[in-house]
Amino acid sequence: FGSLSRLKQQVIGKVTREDHAQVMNTMIRLYSGAREAEKKQAMAFDLSDFDQKLLRFGKLFVERFMDIRVSMPVNTSLDLCWSTLRECFEPEELLMKQTLIEKYFFRTGEQAAPAGPEVPA
Repeated sequence: FGSLSRLKQQVIGKVTREDHAQVMNTMIRLYSGAREAEKKQAMAFDLSDFDQKLLRFGKLFVERFMDIRVSMPVNTSLDLCWSTLRECFEPEELLMKQTLIEKYFFRTGEQAAPAGPEVPA
């Protein structure tokens, strides 16, 4: 993992888009939160409004990003991440750099996110 970690540090934000690291960390954090919300739901705990958002996000995350047969360009994936975040959360719930939220969260004219990425034949 050491060499993979070094590769990641050399590539993310330098070769990829400026939002790559923040989006990656946010998506992972929110997916982890979704898994916790699923556990709470399974144990019949009361769920907060934010837990409900996490559950929706977790479902979309699995549908759109977890199929290993899918290959999509990094920028397409980042755009789909932003679209998914917009569908589930308010900007202040993302805990990301405000400059990135202003640049990518509030994009206008974007098409709605597809139900899931296309799987190559």
